[in-house]
Amino acid sequence: MIRAAVLVSLAASACQAALPDSATEDVPAVVAESNAANLIELREVVAKALPHRPVLLADDVLTKSSLLVVERRRQPRIEGSLDAGVADENPERFRLVLRDGECELVHVNTDTRYRLTETRCRAETQASD
Repeated sequence: MIRAAVLVSLAASACQAALPDSATEDVPAVVAESNAANLIELREVVAKALPHRPVLLADDVLTKSSLLVVERRRQPRIEGSLDAGVADENPERFRLVLRDGECELVHVNTDTRYRLTETRCRAETQASD
C-alpha cells in the first residue's frame, strides 16, 4: 500500500516537472515598427476591450514600453486648472507580449488576450534608448 502511494506520488511529480518545459511564457515586448496598420489594429483592440469609452492613443504607442495605462481624462475647471478630485476608478492596464512568437496585447485588468495580426513585436529591453 505504501509502495503504491509512493509510486503515485512520484508519477505526479514527474508530470508536474514536465510542465515548465512545455509551458509558454509571456515575454514583454514593444512594437518593432510603428505604421498605420498596426496603429489602427491597436486602437481597435483597445476600443474592443474598453467599449463605450473613447480612448486616444499616441502614434508611437507601445514603441518604448510594453505597458500601456489608460486613465480617465480629468476635466478642466472653469478657471482652467485640472480637477484635483480623487479618481473614482482604477486605470486600465495593457501589456504587449510575445507568446509563441506571436504578438499579443493583454488587458491586465481582465487577463483577456488579443492576438495581433498586423503588429510586429520584438522583446522589450531593460536599457533605455
